Amino acid sequence: MKRGKADTTNCKLTTILGKRGQFQESLLIIANLILVIIIFLGLLLFVKDAADDTLLEKTYYAKDISLLLTTISAAPGNIQYDYEIPEATDLVIKTKENSVEVEDAIKKE
Repeated sequence: MKRGKADTTNCKLTTILGKRGQFQESLLIIANLILVIIIFLGLLLFVKDAADDTLLEKTYYAKDISLLLTTISAAPGNIQYDYEIPEATDLVIKTKENSVEVEDAIKKE
């Protein structure tokens, strides 16, 4: 039996890609890394937007002051209470007869 030359047409391709199935595994790893990066960037943008938004802070102050006013109105006698808000917040607090409104001091356009 005479041996002939081996088929070398796919030899270079096999050398570059490695063993069979390794190429698909590499593609799967790359796709997973891209997906993780996209999800991480999305979460990072969400956290940045949430940190810049003052909605949570406004809701907190409105509920806290409302509870405070209800407590003060139920107490007998005269009460003086100093409610301190950090200077870093640019909020305007308005109290009306049955409501408390908390707004941004500078309206965003």
